[in-house]
Amino acid sequence: FDCIYIQDATGGIDIFPYAESGLELGTYIEVTGYLASYQGDIELKVMSYTILDSENLNVVDPTLVTCAEGADYEANGGKLIQVEGTVGSVYYNSDGTLAQFTVADSTGESVVFIDGYILSGTTGENTLAETVTTGATVSAVGVLYMHPETLAEGSDTFGEEVAVLRVRDCDEIVVTAAAAVDTTALTAAIEQAAALTQSGYTASTWAAMQTALTSAKSVLSDADATQTQVDEATTALNSAVAALEAPVSEETQEKLETTVSQVSVLIQTLAQSGYTTESWDAVQTALAAANAVLNNPDASQSEVEAAIAALNSAVDALEAVTTVDTTALTAAIEAAGALTESSYTADSWATLETALQNANAVLSDPDTTQDEVDEATAALTSAIAGLVTTTAATDTVNTDALTAAIAATETLTESGYTADSWAALETALQNANAVLSDPDATQDEVDEATAALIAALNALVAATADDGDSSTSSGTTSSGGSSSSTTTSGGSSSSSTTSSGSSSSSSSSPKTGDTFQLLLWVILLAGSAIGLVIYFRRKRTDNAE
Repeated sequence: FDCIYIQDATGGIDIFPYAESGLELGTYIEVTGYLASYQGDIELKVMSYTILDSENLNVVDPTLVTCAEGADYEANGGKLIQVEGTVGSVYYNSDGTLAQFTVADSTGESVVFIDGYILSGTTGENTLAETVTTGATVSAVGVLYMHPETLAEGSDTFGEEVAVLRVRDCDEIVVTAAAAVDTTALTAAIEQAAALTQSGYTASTWAAMQTALTSAKSVLSDADATQTQVDEATTALNSAVAALEAPVSEETQEKLETTVSQVSVLIQTLAQSGYTTESWDAVQTALAAANAVLNNPDASQSEVEAAIAALNSAVDALEAVTTVDTTALTAAIEAAGALTESSYTADSWATLETALQNANAVLSDPDTTQDEVDEATAALTSAIAGLVTTTAATDTVNTDALTAAIAATETLTESGYTADSWAALETALQNANAVLSDPDATQDEVDEATAALIAALNALVAATADDGDSSTSSGTTSSGGSSSSTTTSGGSSSSSTTSSGSSSSSSSSPKTGDTFQLLLWVILLAGSAIGLVIYFRRKRTDNAE
């Protein structure tokens, strides 16, 4: 930019800076300045200039030189020259326009450079990429310039500086003979496609290949077809041949039909609520896709195989919903519900109410996790243990723990435990009910009955398949119906029913082990305040004595 090139009989040179507009080619000008170098290119730094003649224009004609001379900057740098030869390497800008190419003759090779802003003086475009191709014969005119960042041979990155013909106008690059078009690959592709038979492929892929074949034959018969057109037709035909799909075999088709039928029956027999939404939806999606392939008469072998694999994979990935055990939480809530607010201090009761509200919220949440249930149980248990008894409550017999222990037996089923352990529980339960109904029962009698019932609960032994003739195993609830159990309690009976939709427990029979131990601790903690009452009462009685 901001430069011009001038030339006389002795040579040419770059004049810099010169930014005046309106200067025409052939203008006679005198420039005074000093020699300098810019990135290897010799230039005359302007001090002053004078326009000697702008009317009688003397346009400089390019000097025709060999390609070797076209690369000799020392001899021809700054001069307007012309080279002719065969195009070798070709480089393009990111937008696809021609950026640089080499041209060679018997003497050597020249590099022709087209700056990004250089366009055709007639069309205002750079369309040289369409005609300047490897093998074409061209004539190129430009000023020999030392380019500091020319493209390296065989690369799209800039290399070392080199002398190039700096093009003034795209119109000054002329293709005198187009490159010979090589149709060898296209001919081979056409022959390969023509040898195939339709019966071995699906209708849609065969039709696509036939379209590409017709187009390829048209390009091959076109005497004016360019190498680019030939190459594109070859690629398109080869791609269409590669995309040909074999028809579905009878065996594979039957396999898809069987798989779709089996999965359709399976999802009708399964309860959606028993599986995660994501895995259930995945099966539905895969089944719909498999049905679409099954009903597609043009489905390929690979499509059918993929549909079978996807459907089987989705079924295998069905994820059952994890059953959350709320036995201990339910027991803790029941124990808290048996307590009387007037028996405890306001602060400790407020803490209990907060924990109880949270426990009820967790229990009623269908999406609650086991961790949330366990945390709510621990919090409520801690709140019960932290209750502080009021002074007035110490004068009465506290049956909260006994009541909670009796309530805990109401959810149990005799068939779920061994005969001996169940008989011991019934004995303790009868005694507990008798004590609870006795208006004259002492605190010691209440505590003893409570301890005996808790011991019997703790001693329950779960029944196994060998413990009787019952056809229902402990811990299993029918998914379609309900089960009921009756527990004797002081001459009265109570029953509990668990349906397949309940989220409170994973089975109709009570659990033993860690969960049951936690239930017992809840009951014990419900009566922890009673221990203090007994102690203080006894101490007061001792003092009275």
